[in-house]
Amino acid sequence: MISSNTIHSYNRDKGVFNMNLYHMKNLVNYLYNSEINYNNLEFSAGTMFIIKYNILDIFNIQNIDYIYGNLNNNNTLDYYWYSIFYKMNINDKTSIYNDYISNKNTKYPNNLNYNLRTLKPGLRDSMIEHAIERRFGYICKENKLEIVR
Repeated sequence: MISSNTIHSYNRDKGVFNMNLYHMKNLVNYLYNSEINYNNLEFSAGTMFIIKYNILDIFNIQNIDYIYGNLNNNNTLDYYWYSIFYKMNINDKTSIYNDYISNKNTKYPNNLNYNLRTLKPGLRDSMIEHAIERRFGYICKENKLEIVR
């Protein structure tokens, strides 16, 4: 992958990855049926890059349907984002769900909704969309390729 922006590596920039690890682990588990390899966590900041077409073979119809089905819309309850934003335990999804249902008029289900209702940027990290963006670097590393500037 060729990028003109900063390349972040988990081993060098753990803080950049921490808010996205929950979704990254789930994506790696689904796409590769394996545990995440932290050495392969690299990504190019920004969304403009050039990548070899065959690297994207992982995005077959089934995987695209899974990823698309997990993207947020204005009303999606993003459990992980909600748990971070409202300081709740991500492992207790029932409590998260019940808290959101009880407070629907005053709490936000995800950052898209927060941004729309408050006109503030909020907490963009920790949403699945950022984890998907960061997957491109992981795919390259998983295929024993590198990211260059």
